Amino acid sequence: MRKFRALFWASFRGLTYSLGFGGRKSSKRAGGGPAVLMLMLVLCAFMSSTYSFPLAPVLVQAGQAPLLFALLGMMTVALCAVFTAIGAREVVFGTKDIDIVLALPVSPFSLILARLAALYVENLVLTAAWLAPAGVAYMLQTGFSVGVSLRLVLAAALLALGPVFIALAVGFVLAFISSRFTRHALVENILYFAMLLLVVGGSLWASFSGAGSQGANAQAMQFSFSGGLAPLQWFADFVAAGSVYALVKLAAICLVPVLALAALCSRSYNRVLAALQNHGGRSDYRLGQMQGGSAFRALLKKEKARYLNTSIYLFNTIMGLLMLLAAGIAAMIKGGDLAGFLAENGMPGAPVLPMAAGAMGFCLALTAITASSVSLEGNTLWVLQSLPVSAQQVLRAKAAFHQFLAAPFTVLSGLMLGLGLETGVVSAVELAVGGLLLNWAVASAGLLINLTFPKLDAVNDTVVVKQSAASGFSMLAGVGLVAAAGLTWWLATRLAPGAGLPAALVMLAMCGGVLQLTLQKKGPEMFRALTD
Repeated sequence: MRKFRALFWASFRGLTYSLGFGGRKSSKRAGGGPAVLMLMLVLCAFMSSTYSFPLAPVLVQAGQAPLLFALLGMMTVALCAVFTAIGAREVVFGTKDIDIVLALPVSPFSLILARLAALYVENLVLTAAWLAPAGVAYMLQTGFSVGVSLRLVLAAALLALGPVFIALAVGFVLAFISSRFTRHALVENILYFAMLLLVVGGSLWASFSGAGSQGANAQAMQFSFSGGLAPLQWFADFVAAGSVYALVKLAAICLVPVLALAALCSRSYNRVLAALQNHGGRSDYRLGQMQGGSAFRALLKKEKARYLNTSIYLFNTIMGLLMLLAAGIAAMIKGGDLAGFLAENGMPGAPVLPMAAGAMGFCLALTAITASSVSLEGNTLWVLQSLPVSAQQVLRAKAAFHQFLAAPFTVLSGLMLGLGLETGVVSAVELAVGGLLLNWAVASAGLLINLTFPKLDAVNDTVVVKQSAASGFSMLAGVGLVAAAGLTWWLATRLAPGAGLPAALVMLAMCGGVLQLTLQKKGPEMFRALTD
């Protein structure tokens, strides 16, 4: 137990250190983690509030107020599971100090639990931020209760174990399967992509399935929570009614599977790690003719290899593009029914084009590829700096890769959104152009922020991609650009009808140009100073 506590606190301190709480700052260990964490909490609370406060009075009127906790609990588990599962494989099986850790006199079971501690703390914080607005919305309708507040805290601590179990299961399966192949990264990416297709496909199916009245939907959801989603009903019963029996069942279903799966994984933990460390080699290698190329092309190829061979980097940044593509497909299939849907939900005549542009901008703001591209170089950055290429070329290649990757998704999805929502061909083209301009600005902003807040000494790539200050601030910058474009759109519309979207495009072009010029002027010096 003493060894486990030591490992737990080591993992916990590593998590807090990666977020910038404590420790000395340097050029390699950028601060800003607390601000990023607060930003994440505020965004989670805001998103939860958009669901909780409109839904609470409807459920109270239908006599099913506790269902609010079940619904928000389901959303919490789903969102945390998706984002945690992407990084679980790297945290549990891919840390850079794994050779040192394995040499310690501790069991694989204790090591796995200690590694899961960081995932649990992350999920606990996000779960608390997501469920707090639900508790406030519930008590505004039913009256303030200290008991409900305390029970919500206890139940949230148990519910946060659910995404940890899912993440460990996904991470272990991916690590176990990929360890059987020489090209681990390729196999993992294929498996991750298949998982994302299932998630996106399931979401689209759920969106397109027929829905009746609110009362019928509530009854259907109540039936689901009493069946296969019973743990969420236990969660709601304990929080709303204080059912001790529901608490016992919830604790058992959340805690026991995590411990059992950790014990199962520990039996083959060392073997899987050894296989993952073996990169193998080609037995049929033959010396062929060497081909030359430009330095820029070589740098682009390097960025592509890094992106495709780092699963957490690939799927954490491509999520926004996949969401955008799914939205475009949904618009082409069900776009004609959107007006009727908005009218049925009290929003007749809602501006469809600004809503589509806002959704598109939000998805692209999540695609912060350049925000991690410098930090992922890690302690090998000096190799890149010693190449016979200028810092300007390196930064230009990193920004260009972001734009080359995002451009096909942006153009295709923008056209599908515009045409599917019947906004006209001109508006569809303007949406695509606006997306390209936003990508340009986001790529430059991400690089500038990453150069300002580098993290070159992270223990694994998950810390760089998901927990670094650069990633958080880059996402904030993207959201800020979208908000500024929306404000410009609104002001221009007040001055001249129909001028909103062109004015927003001009604003994005100006922001992209300023950020590009700043990167060209300041970027090379900042890049060279990273190893000073």
